[in-house]
Amino acid sequence: MQPIPWGFQVNTVYKELGIAIGIELTVYQADVLKQYTDLIKAWANRVNLVSRGDLDYLWERHVVDSLAIMHYLPPGSLLDFGSGGGLPGIVIGIMEPGRCVTLLEATGKKVLFLRHVIQVLGLENVGVIHNRSEALVRDGSLSNSFQVISGRGVASLPTLWGLCSPFLSADGKLIAVKGPGSIFEFEKGIPENLAVRVYPYRVPGWNKEREVVVMNHVPRETEPNKDIL
Repeated sequence: MQPIPWGFQVNTVYKELGIAIGIELTVYQADVLKQYTDLIKAWANRVNLVSRGDLDYLWERHVVDSLAIMHYLPPGSLLDFGSGGGLPGIVIGIMEPGRCVTLLEATGKKVLFLRHVIQVLGLENVGVIHNRSEALVRDGSLSNSFQVISGRGVASLPTLWGLCSPFLSADGKLIAVKGPGSIFEFEKGIPENLAVRVYPYRVPGWNKEREVVVMNHVPRETEPNKDIL
């Protein structure tokens, strides 16, 4: 596979790949996404944001992969858990300027990169928290604060759910991007209080199978009123 030919055709290429997964990009969005991938490349020698082998394939292997999540996003504030280089959080922030996006990242150099991206691209709807999730759980200030949490390449599904669920609202959803067969990460079975739905797709230009996994709490059934029985 050859890298995307950057240049005057970039907006057309970006828009066509977006359409291939059902996402309609404006010229402005395509331009800002291009600026974002340029920043990832510019910082490649300073911080490990993606593997070096992916630098010429950022759109196919990372941006399009992040865009695929958008089909399944409910409304509301979003926490990008273990954001790394901002995938998918920065992408979502670019695509949905009306959504409040918070990037959670523990590595200092990556936090510096994320803050730089936010400043350069003027993403007023995106913020960064430099901390570990365990510390935030103990603190309790963000408990049940987000309607949706995204995670990409962070951990196995059971581990990811355990780490993220304290931050989800009661009706919130955790949305993860995984490789094929991700459901088998639940080696001990899916807990009764957890709903899991898997949506497979193929990344255009990469010919890779991927899965978007949506998880949420199953509401407990209302206890019968014993006084009426």
